[in-house]
Amino acid sequence: MWQLMINLREIVDLVCSPRILHEQIEYFQDLINLYLSSRQNLFPEQRMEPKHHYLTHYLRLITQFGPLMKVWTLAL
Repeated sequence: MWQLMINLREIVDLVCSPRILHEQIEYFQDLINLYLSSRQNLFPEQRMEPKHHYLTHYLRLITQFGPLMKVWTLAL
């Protein structure tokens, strides 16, 4: 469970990062895959929510638009 939280924290750090290096992109995909599979193994009775599916699209969005923090529409 602790490792799941650490993986999620790393994912959030990368999603909220103002700059993502090319080397981090593959690591980011591995983190997402590890998080989703670990969550499924730890909580097999709980259905994945749409927000978990959206994680699978983040890599494509980052490679297409750059860091997601620079393309979000929420005003600070």
